Amino acid sequence: MGCACNANGAAKARTHSPVLARSIRKSPTIESSSPLKSVGESGGESFPQDTSTKVIRKWRAMLGFRTTKSLDRDLSASGCQNDTSDSVLVFALLNPTLFSKRLTAGPPSTFRWTSWKAALNVSIFFVPGKYERLKSYKGRSRWLGTIVQDVARTFSRHLHSCEALENILAAYSMYNETVGYCQGMNYVAGLLLLVSGLQEEEAFWVFVALMEQRVSFDRLPLCGLKKLFVANFPLVKLFEELFVKLLDKDLLTHFNTLGLPIELWFHKWISSLFLYSFPIHHCIRFWDAMMGNGISYFLPLACAIPVSYTHLTLPTICSV
Repeated sequence: MGCACNANGAAKARTHSPVLARSIRKSPTIESSSPLKSVGESGGESFPQDTSTKVIRKWRAMLGFRTTKSLDRDLSASGCQNDTSDSVLVFALLNPTLFSKRLTAGPPSTFRWTSWKAALNVSIFFVPGKYERLKSYKGRSRWLGTIVQDVARTFSRHLHSCEALENILAAYSMYNETVGYCQGMNYVAGLLLLVSGLQEEEAFWVFVALMEQRVSFDRLPLCGLKKLFVANFPLVKLFEELFVKLLDKDLLTHFNTLGLPIELWFHKWISSLFLYSFPIHHCIRFWDAMMGNGISYFLPLACAIPVSYTHLTLPTICSV
């Protein structure tokens, strides 16, 4: 998998946690005065809105869209916004450091999906016609019953039909039968489906890229998420071990005093990449940062979040 989570994640957590904590408190999409309503409890919240006009202009110029008219022409083109996707991918390949910085800071919603696809370089996984073939065998998946049960309670306020998400998860369970299906994957695939604008096949291939990825292009490593879900959950255990070492010791003591040990709630954070425990618009911004820096960036994010909400009661932070 080519994952340097241990060293890289620890270094990033030590370096970035205080900075991330300040940025989370200041973020216009993360209001520190409001309670943290979890997706698991509420079914989700609204999506983050576009950032300032200045940021939108910066992204347009960065990608070579000099005017609003030229951008609108590309976005209204038939297909899956191919011209825009190509522009983002080319820029990401030629300018990985700047692309990572801009993606971490938060792209306009117009460019979010194409930026996530570029960060994962999804085209290397795409096989024409394969998704349709896998979907046609949906009924043969031995995990289908569990998938149907879990999907029914996934983003119920946003996904008015369960069929597309069921198709994606069932297809992946046959794409990689060693991994199959595990609870938590429904939230990951569900968010991709929502951010894609319900483009089912594209969401499937981005999900495949996230799960199977070994190394993306230069300086943007992304570990395959499948190690969160395979037997014995090796990546969950690694991240939990590092999180305990890196979390502020006073907070750790306070959690234990309240009878909320890390293992009681951290598994929900990592197995759903925050999606079960935090509002969807928070999670999308967290995902921007992870797409721009790799899955190991989960660690500094996870360490920064409790620091950002120390004014709230800690059971609210945990969303147990």
